[in-house]
Amino acid sequence: MISPAPTYRDLIERGARAHEERIAMIVGERSYTFADVNNRANRLAQALVSSGTGKGARVAVLLDNGPDSIPIDFAFAKAGLNKVPLNARLSRDEHVRMVVEARCDFLLFGQSLSGRAAELIAAAPGLTPLGLGAALAGGPDIGALAETQEPVPPLVATDHADVVLTLYTSGRCCQSNANSSPHDAVRALRS
Repeated sequence: MISPAPTYRDLIERGARAHEERIAMIVGERSYTFADVNNRANRLAQALVSSGTGKGARVAVLLDNGPDSIPIDFAFAKAGLNKVPLNARLSRDEHVRMVVEARCDFLLFGQSLSGRAAELIAAAPGLTPLGLGAALAGGPDIGALAETQEPVPPLVATDHADVVLTLYTSGRCCQSNANSSPHDAVRALRS
């Protein structure tokens, strides 16, 4: 019997186990091992799940690059979420169009972008805010919540066909186009 190909989540877990003590990333003067990144990703995934996101939920992400950039990507794969990254340089109207078109249920945002997050929450009824080092009324600070979680993956089954990324790219006539990628496609990119 042929064993099934690993999902993107499987590859994350496998890589973390194989390279636990190796440096995975450096941010400023601080270095993080694969174990550090994986533990943070597990805690963030647990926090996302405990905040009401469910497998397949579409979560718009409005964050600056920083120490949680890679752990957030991995947390989304571990929690079975569909990440819809929003480029902070785009206009409010472009963000609203993407959030509505992608049918996002949640918005994960950082403190430096909390003003834009508040605008999006007001413009897209039903969008639940999830802060990272920040909070808006109606939503938790996922970063603070993650600190209270165990560093183990959430009990969420993922499948090869689960969409993990909906990416908007420049399209024709100044319109962005959305492309959705399941575990198989992301795994192929990362291999």
